[in-house]
Amino acid sequence: MRLDDFDLNWNKLDYSLPQYKSNKEFKKPAKLKEMIRIASELSKGMPFVRVDLYEINQKIYFGEFTFSPAAGLIKYYNEEALQHLGSLIEIKKER
Repeated sequence: MRLDDFDLNWNKLDYSLPQYKSNKEFKKPAKLKEMIRIASELSKGMPFVRVDLYEINQKIYFGEFTFSPAAGLIKYYNEEALQHLGSLIEIKKER
């Protein structure tokens, strides 16, 4: 498995362990801003969800919601990435 991560401005992030990094260059999707808007709307109110969207022939397609990638046992990110991503999640205790 190869994995690349990008921020909202399509800057490549150094999150993957060396054995999982790809050597490919990926073009920024033409409809990235719209995809971000759609993902933000679909994920509203959820403490964490990955929204899979795909751009094919200038059309945006929804793939799935993922609530626990790799069943919460991610082994392909470096420690710095895990700490950073974990710090972004705020889970409120329900009463």
